[in-house]
Amino acid sequence: MRSPSVSLALVSAVVSLALPFALPLHGHGPGVIDRDVVEVDDPTLSWVFPGHFDTGDEVFTLLLDFPDEGFAFPIEVLVPHQVGLEEHRPAIAIIAAGLPPPTEAQRAAVPGGIPDGLGVIVDDNSVDPRPVLFEGFMRRVYWTSGPLAVAVDRGVTEVRIWSPAGTAGKFAIGFGVEEDFGADSFPPILEHWNDFAY
Repeated sequence: MRSPSVSLALVSAVVSLALPFALPLHGHGPGVIDRDVVEVDDPTLSWVFPGHFDTGDEVFTLLLDFPDEGFAFPIEVLVPHQVGLEEHRPAIAIIAAGLPPPTEAQRAAVPGGIPDGLGVIVDDNSVDPRPVLFEGFMRRVYWTSGPLAVAVDRGVTEVRIWSPAGTAGKFAIGFGVEEDFGADSFPPILEHWNDFAY
């Protein structure tokens, strides 16, 4: 019969091995940007959505339907810290009711236009020097645009992602607040392991 300390050690070892699979990017739920428009099931949770610019001309859109007024969520763009991606800086536009009206420069910069009556916040990912993030669970290093906190109204918020310089390569969008460590995390992570682990 095993002693309690041996059993505890075994459980700890199993948990330690499982954590990198279950908790990418500090507990973010796993999604994937595998088409032009992706609807997010519950944007109040913490998420990471990896994607890839094949040509640099693509425009990706996340649709986040918030249930409450004034929901504040942090969002940032991540790029693997790898040779060849030094100039890869995807930009994001957060488009929703209640945000500041777009300037002429923002209207010109955001692909696809900004619908009348909606406001926008644009992060062009141009901060210099470029911040570096070490992600402890996957043990990977990323360049980050830096977290941007945005308060949005109830209803649909659109996050549009594009590559202003036309660069290709991997990226990820991390956003949200509440952590969810459910078993549903495993299949998407394993299926898209190369996207999460690069």
